[in-house]
Amino acid sequence: EIYPEEEIIFRNVKLYAGDTPIFWLPYLSHSVGSELGYQFTPGSKSNWGLFLLNQYGIMLGGTKNPVTGRKEDQWLLSEWHLDFRSKRGVGVGVDFTDQRLDDNSNLGWFKSYYTHDQDPSLSRTSIPREKIGRDRYKLELKYRFDWENNPSTTTIVDTNLTYLSDRHYLEDFEERNYTLNPQPDNIIGIQRRSDQYQLGAFTRLQLNDFYQADTRLPEIYLDHAKRPIFNSSILHEGSSSIGYYKEEPGKADPVRLRAEAAYPNTTPERESEIQRVFGDKSFARVHTYQEFSRPIEVTNGVTVTPRAGAGYSHYWNDGSDNKTHGSPHGYLGLDAAMKFTRSYTSVQSKGWGINELLHVIQPYTNISVLATNELDEDDSKIDRLTPTERPRPIDVARFTAIDDYQNWSIARLGTRNNLITKRNNRSHSWLTLDTYIDAFLNDPEYNRDFSNLYNDLRWNPVPWGSMYLNSQSPINSEGFTELTTGFTFWPHENIELKIGHSYLKNHPIITDSNLINARTYFRMNQKWGFGTYHQWQFTDNTLERQEYSCNRNFESWTAGIGVFQRDNRLNKEYGVLLNISLTAIPSFSLPFNIEAQ
Repeated sequence: EIYPEEEIIFRNVKLYAGDTPIFWLPYLSHSVGSELGYQFTPGSKSNWGLFLLNQYGIMLGGTKNPVTGRKEDQWLLSEWHLDFRSKRGVGVGVDFTDQRLDDNSNLGWFKSYYTHDQDPSLSRTSIPREKIGRDRYKLELKYRFDWENNPSTTTIVDTNLTYLSDRHYLEDFEERNYTLNPQPDNIIGIQRRSDQYQLGAFTRLQLNDFYQADTRLPEIYLDHAKRPIFNSSILHEGSSSIGYYKEEPGKADPVRLRAEAAYPNTTPERESEIQRVFGDKSFARVHTYQEFSRPIEVTNGVTVTPRAGAGYSHYWNDGSDNKTHGSPHGYLGLDAAMKFTRSYTSVQSKGWGINELLHVIQPYTNISVLATNELDEDDSKIDRLTPTERPRPIDVARFTAIDDYQNWSIARLGTRNNLITKRNNRSHSWLTLDTYIDAFLNDPEYNRDFSNLYNDLRWNPVPWGSMYLNSQSPINSEGFTELTTGFTFWPHENIELKIGHSYLKNHPIITDSNLINARTYFRMNQKWGFGTYHQWQFTDNTLERQEYSCNRNFESWTAGIGVFQRDNRLNKEYGVLLNISLTAIPSFSLPFNIEAQ
């Protein structure tokens, strides 16, 4: 029985191996949706052995229609899991997702999972690990409660909690989450928002004591959006906060970090960062920063915006000595920009998606001068700088590392080029290029006169091809080189190519890298498709990952099989994955993507 856009009901279902029936169900209901109904994923992985992942999704809630007897407006998606792994054992779990929060993919669920692990020592990397108990589990709640919602203000409560049995749970059972977020935050907060301000309070907890975490018990903040003062041309924005902060090391961190500090290749910067972990790192802080600006149109196409800001950070009960100290901040800035345009109405190219061109050139200058009382090296810091290869923000209102405020005098000089064409009766940004460099009178980090030369390129000429490029190159012997590129290209309607390259050399903190990844998909005909993925690290000539997949369309059914190998340096990891689904109820996307289930 088929209910369009709702569900399919099967009766007397039989599964055959050749001519022999091996499975029978008197009744099976399957919703037309990728998350509902029964789905199973068989396969094999080095650290799992043979596995069969089973999931059944049903909708809950709603009201019963007295005429049809069917429930309508169901809003709670429940997904029930029963998984078998030959090296790990049986795992069970259930996920509840509020479909009313579909507009935010990061909120709206409670997830739970438990497995009695037969061998917790199994590792994807072969790196020795501490003893782990066999009872392994995860409880996760990410939800937003609307306390009050009216046209002018909104009051919401955010809950983001993840409780894990051990530090290796995500690595072993949720590879995708481990890659994106290996140390989940634990935050509970309330906020009241309007068009002009946001007032809130939140606490950050260390639920998982095997991770290093900074706790905030609690922090109260007030942020003012940029807005005119008394309907004048002067704009104001600001932020204030007060809280109690503490850096909590993980259980195994002291031993691991001392060993890392003693390693000969550890940089002095990393040694300094490691030393900050030890000792009492707690303090109370009140911080405020207020900024005023006024945009001035000097002439047509020329705009100047002077800025002035001031703030203060006061610390007490700092460390084991309970020190008290303060840090005032003063800021002066100037933003200047020009705009020139030229139209090329005769430029036409159907193949490259050009229907006339408008060239927009915007030279700009951002001058930023910050004077502050810098904190001492032994002062506790929570909101501090982390290593990055990208330029820091020089607008103090956007600089979130408030415990690492340093004296600086910086001028950012650049030019934006934008090529705009007409497409579907709308403007389309065909190509953008932002080229800029920082000149330092006072460099807060590396005592430079000039930064690298930066180029950020985006090119979207046609639907079948696009490219991005972020690069920086040194203009003297003190800089470093970074290049990140990505291409998506469809040379034929049945061929898709994606290539990415990331290159980094001579960065003072981050390790050198020369990484290339390539994904391909070939649709050989209406029934068969073939995909590959490769990732190479050329700094040590390692093929880190390779995947091969094959897809078959059986009209009513689709099936795919994929194999992969990952080189973790100490060992190699292998796996195979099989996926079968109804064509009307797709449970995997093409190209076939092998990831942790």
